[in-house]
Amino acid sequence: MAVQRALTCRDIVTEIFERVGCTLGALDCDVISEMDEAQSRETLASSARVCWAFSESALSVLWRSLSDVDVVFKLLPSYCEHHDSDGRYSWFISEEVTPDQWARVQWYAKRVRALRNIFSFNTMRPAVWALLEGVRGDQPLLPNLFFLNACVSIEDPSGFMHLLPPSLRTLNITFDIRKPLEQVSAAEASLVGTVLRAISSRVSHLHELYVHDMLPYLPSSSLTFLRNFHQMRTLRIESDTFGSEALFTVSQMSSLSVLEVDISLQTATEALKLANDFGLLSELHITGSLVQLCRFFTATHLRNLRQQAFHDALVRITANVSPLLTEIRIYPTGDAVATSATYTSSQILRPLLRFGQLTVFVIFFNFTSEYSPKFVDDDIATFAASWRKLDDFCVAGAGTTRCNLTLSSLIAFAHHCPSLRYLELPMLDIKTLPPQSSVPGFARGSMRHLHVNSLVGSSEVNLLHFAVLVDRLYPSLNVPQFATTTSFKADMGSDWNGWNAWLITQLLLGAIQLSRAHLVPDLSDVHVLSAQQ
Repeated sequence: MAVQRALTCRDIVTEIFERVGCTLGALDCDVISEMDEAQSRETLASSARVCWAFSESALSVLWRSLSDVDVVFKLLPSYCEHHDSDGRYSWFISEEVTPDQWARVQWYAKRVRALRNIFSFNTMRPAVWALLEGVRGDQPLLPNLFFLNACVSIEDPSGFMHLLPPSLRTLNITFDIRKPLEQVSAAEASLVGTVLRAISSRVSHLHELYVHDMLPYLPSSSLTFLRNFHQMRTLRIESDTFGSEALFTVSQMSSLSVLEVDISLQTATEALKLANDFGLLSELHITGSLVQLCRFFTATHLRNLRQQAFHDALVRITANVSPLLTEIRIYPTGDAVATSATYTSSQILRPLLRFGQLTVFVIFFNFTSEYSPKFVDDDIATFAASWRKLDDFCVAGAGTTRCNLTLSSLIAFAHHCPSLRYLELPMLDIKTLPPQSSVPGFARGSMRHLHVNSLVGSSEVNLLHFAVLVDRLYPSLNVPQFATTTSFKADMGSDWNGWNAWLITQLLLGAIQLSRAHLVPDLSDVHVLSAQQ
C-alpha cells in the first residue's frame, strides 16, 4: 500500500525518472556513453507507456535533452529518408503538415530544454521549412529551448536561424567552413557577421555565448552586435580579430562577469580606450602578445577576480612562454586575488612551477592583508624545490593574517637553493623553535640579504636561540657589526613588536659573526644599523 501511494506522488515519480535519465542532462557530448544513453531512453520510453501517472514525468526527462533535432521531425507521418544512387543521404517531408500533426509535434517539442547538435540540418532538404510555414507561423520549433550547441554552415544557416527561440539562454556556436580560409569569399565572410547580428535580434536575453572558429579576418566592427545583450554573463569568443573596437564594445556589457578572448590590438602607444574598466568581471581568460596584454591590464581594474581565475589567467599567459624563463615579477593590484580557505599560494601559482631555470621571483601585493593568498611552509617548500637556481625570492605586501611560515621555510630554501642571495618573507612564526641539533648546518655562504617583516611570538621565545639557528643556515648574512644606542633608537620606538624583534635578531647575528671571526672589525668599513635599513 505504501509503495502504491508513493508511485502516485508526482514528485517521487519525477525523482525516480530523473535518476534514470541523469546522463541525458549532460550538455557535454564527450561525457555521455552512447550505450548508457540508449538504455536510459529505452527505460524512460517504456515507463511512459505504463500508465498516465508515469507518462508526464518520464516524457519530460526523455525529451529534455536531444542529441540532434531530427528526432522532432520524425514525429511527422510524412517524414521521409532518401538515399541517392551515389550514396548521399537526405531527409524531407513529403506533404504539408496539418494543424493536428503540428500540435502533436509541439506536445513533445515543448519539453526540449537542450539540443546538443544540429547536424541533421546538413542533410535536410530546404523545402521542409516551406511545408511547415502554414502551421508554424512565427512559433519556434522548440519553444522552451534553453541550451543550443550548433555547428552552422555559412552556406545555408537557415535551419539554425529557425531554431532560435526567445527562451534560449546559452548558445555554443561553431561556424562550419568547408574550404581553406583563403578561399572564403568576402560575401561568405559577411554572412558570418549577418548570422551573429541576427542572433542578437532574436535572442537578446542570452546569458552565455560561446563562438568558436570565427573567421580570422572578420572585421572587428562585426562584433558590435554584442552590445545588444543586456543580460549577458559569460562571453567566450575564438577570433584573431578581437581588436580594440571589439573590446570597447564588450566593455559596454555591464552584466558581464566571465570573459574569454584572444585579443589582437593594433600597435599603438596611447592607452586602450574602454567604456568601463571590466571591474565586475569575476573570471577572465585572455591571450595575446605581451605588449597587448600589458595594454589591456593597464586599462582595466579587475577587482572581482577570484583565485581560481587568477590561476587560470596565469595558465593562459604562460602557456607559450619558454620554460627557460629566468625572471618573474608579479604586482597584483586591487583585490585581484581574493581571500579563500581553499587555495594556497603554491596552488594559485602552480602554472609558474614549470620554469625550472628561474633565478628571480618577486610578488608584491599592493593591497591589504584581507586579499592576499595564504603562504604556508608547504608552499615555500614547493617553490624552493621547483626553482633550485633562485638568486632572489621576495614576497612583500602579504598580510601576516594570511601567512603561517616557520623556520621550516628557511630550511627549505637552504636545502634546495644553494645560490640564493636575497630572501624576503612577510613573517616567521618563531613561538616554537626546534633544538639546535635538529637544524641542518647547511652554512649557505651565498646568502647575503635576509629580511623578515614580522617575527610572530618574539615576546615569548629566546631570540638568542633563534639567531643561532639562522646562523647555522646562513652564516654570511650582511648584518650590523657595529651598533650604538643612538644608531637604532628611532627604529625601536616604545613598543616591542615583530619588526623590532627582527632588528634585535640582526644585532645578535652580527655578534655571532664577530665572535666567530675573533677580531674587532675595521670601524671604517662596517654595516651600521640605521633608520634606512
